Amino acid sequence: MAAGGLLWTFLSRFGQLLVQFIIGLILARWLGPNEYGLVAMLSLFLALANLFADGGFGKALIQKQETDDLDASSMFYFNLLAAAVCYGLIWLIAPSVSQFYQRVELTNLLRMLGIAVFASAFGTVQSCLMTKRLQFRSLLIANWIATLGSGTLGLVLAFQGFGAWSLIGQQVVLQALRSMVLWILSTWRPKMAFSGQRLLVLLPYGSRLFLANSIDAIFQHLYAAVIGKVYTAEEVGFYHRAHSLQQLPVGNYLTAVNQVSFPLLSRIKDQPSQVQRVIRKSISFGTMSIGFLMCFLVAAAEPLTEVLLGTKWLPSAPYLQILCISGIIIALQAVNESAFQALGHSDLVLRFHLIRKSVVAVLLALTIFHGVTAILWGQVVALVINFSVCGFYSHRLFGYGTWKQVCDAFPYLALSVFATVIGWLAVVSWPMNVFVELLIQTVVSVGVYVGLHFWLRMDSFREVIQVVGPQLKRFKFIRS
Repeated sequence: MAAGGLLWTFLSRFGQLLVQFIIGLILARWLGPNEYGLVAMLSLFLALANLFADGGFGKALIQKQETDDLDASSMFYFNLLAAAVCYGLIWLIAPSVSQFYQRVELTNLLRMLGIAVFASAFGTVQSCLMTKRLQFRSLLIANWIATLGSGTLGLVLAFQGFGAWSLIGQQVVLQALRSMVLWILSTWRPKMAFSGQRLLVLLPYGSRLFLANSIDAIFQHLYAAVIGKVYTAEEVGFYHRAHSLQQLPVGNYLTAVNQVSFPLLSRIKDQPSQVQRVIRKSISFGTMSIGFLMCFLVAAAEPLTEVLLGTKWLPSAPYLQILCISGIIIALQAVNESAFQALGHSDLVLRFHLIRKSVVAVLLALTIFHGVTAILWGQVVALVINFSVCGFYSHRLFGYGTWKQVCDAFPYLALSVFATVIGWLAVVSWPMNVFVELLIQTVVSVGVYVGLHFWLRMDSFREVIQVVGPQLKRFKFIRS
């Protein structure tokens, strides 16, 4: 169930992100690094506002074994109130943000972007209840419709010359459409009832998780904020575009882990052997999929950037290569954190986040004035240290520490490196058109990787075939 749910959520989410990514590629052709950099500078404030509007109660509602309408309704009204407060704060601080970055246009951009917080709050409870009940199909439908609708608006605005406003409008409509579709697909409706006592029950778990996620959001978007302050909006744009390319596979995988592993682990949290089994399968599958994609992006960063975005975005290619190394470690670490949350160890999540962010802060302080490349290599070092700490806690809780996780991940990672190196060698010595170069590199890398998995009969690959095979046969039968 874990592998199957994770696989299909991964593939479905990947399709949605792929559409979003294609829309982003078109926008990147029409817009420049400056416009993307301006919006990226504001991402920290939007992320914090969304977290504050949720208050950590979303994950707490999923994790709680028995919930009723009073729990959900209380959370719904809390979310709306918190979102309204957040938007008021955003409106007030917008001029100060603009002054901090010395970009006057940021005031109105941030005030418009803040509307997305309020729009998102209307669908938070529906999303949590669907996740708790493993109703992933409804969630994916909502995400697909929101992605297509908001992407279309963004393209129209960009074509009409609205610049950064097209990106802001896309974000606002994305959240509004998603909430609207969730309301249509969900059978749950809020009751005219509110219980502060019910929220207090969720508070111990939710508050620690909220603080941990807030710290995580600050540091996740801190790089764009720091680069924007110390360097230029263009540099932020290059970093943001490289990060977006990395997030297509990594963000997709993290979403799949949260949507599948978290509710599944919450159900079996009293069965340590089953918990370890699910984590091991998630580690193996994550390395098999994300490991290869990250290695391929490292090897093909320059031709891929030129083909997809154009030559004006080539300065982002070195950033993409370093971020993809980080992506492998992030994928491994995410499985452990999901397990900590699912088993109710929100205090451990908070403790780990404090340790992790302390390491990031030290390395960021050491590298901040040495260029963006140095900042990103500092991020890699920080992730290695933090993964070791995460593995230490996993060993204490599940008997599955850093060394065992690395041993499970290594065979898939080694095959990924080998296959992508062969693909790179196939084109590196031959001058050719960039499109042909990328095509040959892709075909050779994928062919070698899949062939090695068939030849060596790798466990996770065989399990994927067992899940996908019957579905493909069923699809052929339906078509015939």
